[in-house]
Amino acid sequence: MKFGIREKLFFSFTIVIVLPLIIISILLYYFTIQLENDPRIRDLEKVKLGRYEIVDIIEDNYSLISQDEKLYKIIKPLLEKYQLNLAIQDLDGYILFDSENIRGVLNNTEKYESSEESRVKTKTVVNMFHNNQKISRAIFYKYRDEKAIADKARQYRFFTYGFGIICVTGLIVLLTWYMSGTILKPLKELSKATDNIANGNLDYEIKYNRNDEIGKFCMGFNTMRIKLKESLENQVKYEKSRKELIASISHELRTPLTSIKGYVEGLEEGIASNKEMFERYISVIKDKTEKLDHLIDDLFQYSQMELGKLHMNIVTVDSRELFQDIFKSLENEFIDDIISFTVQRPFPKANIMVDRYRISQVIDNIIQNARRYIDDNGRITAGANLKDKYIEVYIKDNGKGIKKEDLENIFEKFYRGEKSRARKYGGVGLGLSICKYIIEAHGGRLWVESKEGEGSTFYFTIPL
Repeated sequence: MKFGIREKLFFSFTIVIVLPLIIISILLYYFTIQLENDPRIRDLEKVKLGRYEIVDIIEDNYSLISQDEKLYKIIKPLLEKYQLNLAIQDLDGYILFDSENIRGVLNNTEKYESSEESRVKTKTVVNMFHNNQKISRAIFYKYRDEKAIADKARQYRFFTYGFGIICVTGLIVLLTWYMSGTILKPLKELSKATDNIANGNLDYEIKYNRNDEIGKFCMGFNTMRIKLKESLENQVKYEKSRKELIASISHELRTPLTSIKGYVEGLEEGIASNKEMFERYISVIKDKTEKLDHLIDDLFQYSQMELGKLHMNIVTVDSRELFQDIFKSLENEFIDDIISFTVQRPFPKANIMVDRYRISQVIDNIIQNARRYIDDNGRITAGANLKDKYIEVYIKDNGKGIKKEDLENIFEKFYRGEKSRARKYGGVGLGLSICKYIIEAHGGRLWVESKEGEGSTFYFTIPL
């Protein structure tokens, strides 16, 4: 069970209150036992029994009440044994017998130890009966060392309460130290982190790994810091991409438009003097127009993709029929090409839910990229395999491959790899980004494996 700050504080304050009380109670009990076992305290119980023993003897010899010395001699051994003095008082309050006076007369001394200031005289009254009738009262006096017993009790009390105060003080110090480590330290860390973030340092991490409210708050703060850092990095990257996009669009539009303008001016000036030259001019103008159309289409699809409005017409199709149609059309394009294009058949047969046009667009884009970046007499191989829960499509070429530093960014928007080839074949680096978006919209995955100098293999999956 994990405790939060509230529970920890509750238990801490409870311990500060309860633990000293328990310790004090244990000490009081212990010292009470010690006092009870003190010989002077145990003697008090014996004296109590002795008083009743003396009273019984007096009741049996009550006829000698008027003969002080005889009665005293009978009870003297018990009085000396228990160090008691005795006075007998009748019901009217008259003293009938007083052992102190008799001892003084017999010994010719002062009253028994009455001169010692440190000793205190205590009185106990016991009623005496004869034939079940109350006849008198026996008043017992005992001198005991009150100061010694009081000092002992005071010593025990001082030790008990003193230890309790020390215990409370120690627990308060420990609680303060614990709270400073649990609450104040992370708060200082938070204050320091906010200062760092305010100064632009988004790498400062709060190191507090406890799973309490403050720990969760610190974890949330670190998450917020990371998200803010990523947001700023993405903003910088987006701004850089925007500038690159504007520059690329300007270049990609200017180049074909300049060519188109030049060829149109040539036609206007009558440079194309024969049919063959005229058709060549028209062919170049058409080619440049198609490139512009392709560029505009990419930009349109990118804007739709960013807005989440790229239309998908998902239908259930037969996979074998779908791939047969797509690859058959592509095979026709390579009939007179010096690049070899091979399709591995048969295709797997399964019912899949796809947008036929978008899947065709993905395959065409990957193959056209391979075609652009492959050398003459190169080879492109394509096919599909049936896996447990998806169909895997692959397109492999034996070109120069992709540099390691380009692999991580090849599916990023506006990213173009080898600059010299990118300038040669044009484009703004949106094709593979759009392909990735389309495949992920189908619930699949698009990735590439490549080694520089040995070619590349693109894979994508379509769930069954």
